[in-house]
Amino acid sequence: MEYYGMDVHKRYSVFTCMDDKGQVVRRGRVANNKEELCQVVAPSGGAAKVVLEATSNWGYIFDVLEPWVEEVVMAHPSRVKAISSAKVKTDRIDADILAHLLRADLIPAAYAAPPQVRDQREWLRSRTSVVRMAAQLKNRIHAVLARSGVNAPVSDVFGKGGRAWLGQVDLRSMRRDIVERYLCLLDALGEDIRETTAQVRRQAQDDPRARLLMTIPGIGPLTSLMFLAEVGDVHRFPDARHLVSYAGLAPRVRASGGKVHLGHISKQGSPWLRWVFTEAAVTAGRIGCLGEFYRRVQRRAGRQAAIIATARKLLVIAYHVAKKGQPYREGTG
Repeated sequence: MEYYGMDVHKRYSVFTCMDDKGQVVRRGRVANNKEELCQVVAPSGGAAKVVLEATSNWGYIFDVLEPWVEEVVMAHPSRVKAISSAKVKTDRIDADILAHLLRADLIPAAYAAPPQVRDQREWLRSRTSVVRMAAQLKNRIHAVLARSGVNAPVSDVFGKGGRAWLGQVDLRSMRRDIVERYLCLLDALGEDIRETTAQVRRQAQDDPRARLLMTIPGIGPLTSLMFLAEVGDVHRFPDARHLVSYAGLAPRVRASGGKVHLGHISKQGSPWLRWVFTEAAVTAGRIGCLGEFYRRVQRRAGRQAAIIATARKLLVIAYHVAKKGQPYREGTG
């Protein structure tokens, strides 16, 4: 058996190949294209394992190498550093360390989602990014109006009445040009958002898992699909606490001298899952038992704490609904 440690970069990877005894068989640098990557592992004849860290382009390399070897392992970057911190850090040393850890079966593995799940993640994240771009453009237009000392006579500047007012408001020529360009971009983004929103709704209605999740107050088509994409196989989490930790919604814990202190949430893990459930918590905080829970926490600790606590509770409920395959019933959360 051969063990490959790969330090992956954007355009190239540095690799170290070791045998069962820990002896280096070969080292090198390879371009991140299919032909050269396959040539690296081909001498093993399939009797090999490869480890690479979770980087932005890991999915491509993972999919290229998987048919050629016995196993491709995804290493959790921060946990690898915790196990093997080196004073001298180079690409070759990183590849050596990864190969050593793989041979000793000490790799802290990260979840490698299948290609279809990764594609869904990418599509939903891109849709969310476009929505954020539109919000930024609106903020820029508001900033131009503020610099011009203009107060809008309507609450929604971008509604039908607001757009009519924007078209005739008195602005200096350069600022008028800026606003018109922003509005043009905003219209293009708005059309894209409407189309993708319709797709999201259709996908959620066609997916029985998403329909189950939408029985939970505050969870709509986007939240349900993002849960499924970001979590992947829900059964990989032994309990809801592990999922809460994965989303970065678990509080930091400091224990010393027999005393335990809970701090702010860790924000470690999936920022997308944390974001979408935080957004859903605002809606859920107005409905039924979850609304009562939200208001109870708000009275005691404030609005932000209530949002986080409700998001955490929503995620726990979603975990149980997805794992059991049963719809949510009021009073069971």
